[in-house]
Amino acid sequence: MAINDKPMSFNQGCRGIIPNDRIHGPFLYYLLSSRVLELNAVSNGTTFVELSRDELAAVRVIFPELDSQRRIADFLDERTTRIDGLIAKKTRLLELLAEQRQALITRAVTRGIDPSAPMKPSGMNLFSKAPKEWIKASVGKYCDVRLGKMLQNEPSSEGDELQPYLRAINIAKGGLDLSHEFKMWISPNEIERFRLEKGDILVSEGGDAGRVAVFDSEREYYFQNAINRVRPNSEDKILSDFIYYWFAFLKTSGYVEMICNVATIPHFTAEKVKATPLMLPPLNIQKRIADFLDKQTAQINHTVTKVQASVRLLQEYRAALITAAVTGKIETLLPAVVTQPAARQAPAAFKRAVLAAYIADRMCDQATFGKVKFQKTLHLAEEHLGIDEVEGQYYRKAAGPFDPGMMRSVHSQLKQQGWIIAEERAGNKGTQYRRGAKIDAYKTYFDRYFGDKKEAIDGLLTLMEPMKTQQAEIVSTCFAAWNDLLIEGKHPSDDEIVNLIWNDWDASKRNIARKRWYNALSWMRSKDIVPQKRGKHTKKKAKK
Repeated sequence: MAINDKPMSFNQGCRGIIPNDRIHGPFLYYLLSSRVLELNAVSNGTTFVELSRDELAAVRVIFPELDSQRRIADFLDERTTRIDGLIAKKTRLLELLAEQRQALITRAVTRGIDPSAPMKPSGMNLFSKAPKEWIKASVGKYCDVRLGKMLQNEPSSEGDELQPYLRAINIAKGGLDLSHEFKMWISPNEIERFRLEKGDILVSEGGDAGRVAVFDSEREYYFQNAINRVRPNSEDKILSDFIYYWFAFLKTSGYVEMICNVATIPHFTAEKVKATPLMLPPLNIQKRIADFLDKQTAQINHTVTKVQASVRLLQEYRAALITAAVTGKIETLLPAVVTQPAARQAPAAFKRAVLAAYIADRMCDQATFGKVKFQKTLHLAEEHLGIDEVEGQYYRKAAGPFDPGMMRSVHSQLKQQGWIIAEERAGNKGTQYRRGAKIDAYKTYFDRYFGDKKEAIDGLLTLMEPMKTQQAEIVSTCFAAWNDLLIEGKHPSDDEIVNLIWNDWDASKRNIARKRWYNALSWMRSKDIVPQKRGKHTKKKAKK
C-alpha cells in the first residue's frame, strides 16, 4: 500500500483510489493501513491473492470531518517520520554490527589474535599474509565431508523409520534454526552414515550456498542432501569451532560464490568443500581464536538481539499509533505526562569517567586498545555524538587530537573508583587497561547519565573496535581538521582537509601516506561520521 505524490498511471495489479473533495487522501491512506489484516482476509486466490475492486469498495469505514482528517494525517506524518527515522538508524546499526562481526572473524582466522606474530606469504588468493607457523592445507585433508541423504517419500524396507532431519532452511544467518522440523525415512544401514554428532559443521550445498552452522542439539537428527556435513578427523589436529569460523569467513570473502556455478543455481558440492583451501594454526592457537571469537561474537549477538527487539517494538508502536489516531482514540494512546524528579547532578569529570569506563570495559580485551585509541574514541564521542561531558581541550600533537590533561584525569578517576586500571605494557610498549575490582559499579551511573545515548555510543564503538591504533588516529584527525575548517566558516574539500593535516599539524602526520587520509574521509562519509561544527577549535600548542 502506498500513496503517490505525483501524477501516474497503474496496471491491473493495483487498485487505485481517487478521493473526492470530502476525503483527505493522506488520512485515507493511514486509515486503510490500519486495516491491512481485514483487507487480506477478504482477498481471494490460491497461488496469487487478489483484492478485487468490489471487495475493496465494500470495506466499511467511518470518516471524521475534513479538518479532523487533515489534523490526524498531519500528526501521523510527523510521528511516523520520526519513528521511521529511528527504525532506519537501528537498521543501519544492525548492518554495522554484522560488518563488525565479519571483520572480527576474518582477521582472527587469517592473521590470528597476536598482532606481533611474524608473518609469511599465505599462498592464497583470499588474503596475502598469514602467521609463519600456520600451514596451508585443504579441508578434506583434516575433515570428513559428506553430503546428506536424498529424500525419499516411502520406506524402502521393513526396518526403515521416520527420523527428524535437517534441510538447508535450518541453517539460518544466526546459526542453527530448529524451529522447522521435518522427517524422512532412514534405514538401519544409513544410521551411522547420516546421523549428526554434536559439534558437526553444517554447510549449505545449494540455494544460498555456503551458509554455515554448528550442530549443537542433544536430540538425534539426520541431514538431507542440501547440506554438507564437515567433521574433523582428529581432535588433536583441528577443532570443530575453528572450522566453523573458517567457513563463516569463506562465505563472506567471495570464495563460495567464486567456485560455485552462479550462472544457474550455485552448488557448493562435497567435492568442492573437500578441496576448499585451509590455513591451519597449531591446535592451541585454534583454541585461543575460537574462544576469542565466541566471546566477541556473543557480545555482538546480544546487542543485535536487543536492537532487533527495539525495532519490533517501534514497528508495533507505529501500527498502534496509526490505528488509535484514525479511530479517534489518540488521547488514550498518548502517555500521561509524569513529572520526573530532577536527576542528581555530578561533576563533568565524574561523568566523563563513567563514559570512559564503559568504553574501556567493552574494548580493553583488544590488543589494539591503548591510550591513543582510548583518547580518539573519547574525542569522537564528544565531537561526533555531542557528549559535552567529555570536555576535551584537543591539541595538534603527534598522536593528536590529544588532551593529555584529560587522559590523566580519566586514569585517576578510573583508578580511584576501582573501575579500570591503566598500566604499562611489557617492554614499555604503551598503556594497556584491565578491569578493576569494582568494574560493575559504574553501570548504574552510565544508565543514569548516558542511557539515552547508549545506542549511539554502541554504534561508534562498533566502528572503532576493529581499528588499529593508527587507523583510529587517522579518523580522529580527519574529523578534527574538517571540523576546524567548518568552525572557521569554510566548506572544505578533501584536498583542503588533507593539506591542513599535512601542513599545520605535527610533522609526524606526514609519515602517513596521503592516500590513507583520502580513503579515511571517504569511509567516514559512508558511515555518516561527518562533523557538524560542534565543539572547540583544536590548538596548535599546549599551554606551558
